[in-house]
Amino acid sequence: MRSIQKIFFILLLCSGCDLSAQEVFTFQKASAKGLHYQQLDSIYGHAAGLDTAALRRHVEENENHHALTLKKLGHFLKKQNYQCEPPLRLYTKIYWNEGGKLVYFLYHFLTAQGTLKRNFDQRHQRQFEDLVRIFSAGYDADGGFNRKIASAMTAVYDE
Repeated sequence: MRSIQKIFFILLLCSGCDLSAQEVFTFQKASAKGLHYQQLDSIYGHAAGLDTAALRRHVEENENHHALTLKKLGHFLKKQNYQCEPPLRLYTKIYWNEGGKLVYFLYHFLTAQGTLKRNFDQRHQRQFEDLVRIFSAGYDADGGFNRKIASAMTAVYDE
């Protein structure tokens, strides 16, 4: 019986470790935790040393992958019946590791004018973050990457 408990405990720890790799925060919460996007930018997607053509490919690859990820996230949110005051507007910064796993998802909710939305319903925000964590835990980029990458993009979900 004790060995079964130990195995269960180890499995529980391992599953917790896997989920903890996907960090989902507003930019403000990330900064409060000491996780500054400027530091992440210096680690992920550093384009120094790339020639102009390689830099262009690097930016296009990041933007295309980011757009695809946000599109799939939108489908996932809809499938999970996530509802808030439409349209949901976000500014996102996503960081992936070399294997294509989403590591950090930083975001701001935005107003219709594109400014920072400060009074977003806390229940909807927690639900959004929980759903993004679930989504990112099962999301892998096709084929991965040859380096860590980062990308920023605005998204609007109308439904």
